[in-house]
Amino acid sequence: MQTGRSSLSILNDFFLIHWQLQSFGKITDKFTSVLILVYMVAKPKQKPAKVFQNYMEFEDNSKQSLQNTLFYCSHDSFEFELIVNVYRNALTHRGEPLEVIVFVAEPGDLERLFAELTNLSMFSSLKLIIIKAGQEFFKPILAAKNKTLYASYKRNFQEISDKTFLLVHYDAKDVPDRLFSVFGYQLGYLKNRNYYPNERRKALDSVLRHEKVSMQPAAMDEFLYKVSPNMGSYMKSIQKLKLLLGKKQFSLEDVEEALFNRSDFNPFHMADLLFQNDRREFFKEFSKLNFSEDNKHSFLSLLTALLNRTDEVRKAKLLFHRLKGDDGKTFQLLGMSSYSDKRKAFVRNKLTRETKLFQDQTLDDLYALLTELNIRFKTGIMASQAKMLFTEKMLGIFHALERN
Repeated sequence: MQTGRSSLSILNDFFLIHWQLQSFGKITDKFTSVLILVYMVAKPKQKPAKVFQNYMEFEDNSKQSLQNTLFYCSHDSFEFELIVNVYRNALTHRGEPLEVIVFVAEPGDLERLFAELTNLSMFSSLKLIIIKAGQEFFKPILAAKNKTLYASYKRNFQEISDKTFLLVHYDAKDVPDRLFSVFGYQLGYLKNRNYYPNERRKALDSVLRHEKVSMQPAAMDEFLYKVSPNMGSYMKSIQKLKLLLGKKQFSLEDVEEALFNRSDFNPFHMADLLFQNDRREFFKEFSKLNFSEDNKHSFLSLLTALLNRTDEVRKAKLLFHRLKGDDGKTFQLLGMSSYSDKRKAFVRNKLTRETKLFQDQTLDDLYALLTELNIRFKTGIMASQAKMLFTEKMLGIFHALERN
């Protein structure tokens, strides 16, 4: 009996049988459509030639070779700047004249890029071309309907000189497959993703080793709890600690002081104050937030911190009721299994207080209003209106807590 055949191999046999039966008039159009659909689902998706899991893997690989084209996919730019520095240093050390060109998705930049790709420089033998705001930059290519124009794009990108290096920061959730195909998939690719709860401590350990520093267990717990769980945020925060403190081991006090300074606006501190029912300090902290159309990110980070914390308390309230003291299962379902024992005890005591303070209806109302604010702020509400609406709604929540 034959084993180990791929789904494509089996489907190819189906198509052969289909062709034979069709020749005898035994096949309907409906059957043909279903077969084509199954084939498209089973067809493996082509991937870039070299995929990196994180910056450290890319850095190690760069010591042997550099991809002529590399896409970095993330809304965050910190890790991309590290990649740019690796390319710049590696190319500079080759001892040949280097020209660095930066595009930021301004009108006419796509045409200027093609000119740079096809023309030799009179002053340098190496070119490093950096594209920022890649999603906006490549819109004309992705929108191209004319097959001749699209083929011209592909030809330009697939004939890049070995002396030319192209780095793209694609500021979106994913890079469209259509854009990869323009480059013939002959490129490097690094996507910054958020780590799952069971991956975070290991990822932080790898960053600490890379940066040749260490962190006390309590400091690690606080770091993992408050820093966005992705490689760029971890590296940015650790490098900030090194720069500000000039030391190689960090305590809990170091992390709190350098990364979560209470003199600056801190969305996590606001979440703590809300669930402590400390209205005065909550609005005092809120006053530090600079509300403007150019600073929408800070308000969105506040809404995200409050939403995540509200969801955590809602889940804890349900789990405490259903699991009746099974801490192991509770922490697993809350994504906190990797916490140290001391941290688990601290978090459990805190959640116990918070679940008693917040009634079910108050939690539901809080979650609903934060979700509404998040949607309205992302869909065009003015910053001044958002500030007034947020203040009004949160006062209502504090009044509800007083009645509980």
